[in-house]
Amino acid sequence: FFSIIVLTMASTENLNIGMAVLSSLGGCMGYAKKGSVPSLVGGVGLGAAYGVSAWLCDENPSAGYTVGLAASVVMAIVGAMRYKKSKKVMPAGMLLIMGLFAGVCNLFNIV
Repeated sequence: FFSIIVLTMASTENLNIGMAVLSSLGGCMGYAKKGSVPSLVGGVGLGAAYGVSAWLCDENPSAGYTVGLAASVVMAIVGAMRYKKSKKVMPAGMLLIMGLFAGVCNLFNIV
């Protein structure tokens, strides 16, 4: 089962790049649709963290995957809190699912 989830190091680096783009776009969409400054700051902030993670994966893989794991934990916690409050799959549940998936992928590359 875990062999399906665990990605190779290069794939996890690409996953972190994708997470950087998706979280930044999500924050911008939250701001554009609802005028939510916290969504903008959170999305762009997590996007920057995932971007740094992807960059560090080339220089210092352990540090890169640790930063990716930290960003994923933050995303999952925020998603869980929002889902508990709103019970909406979009965007709260999606934040939770994406954070958990990226966190597992980064975690298995650390150990």
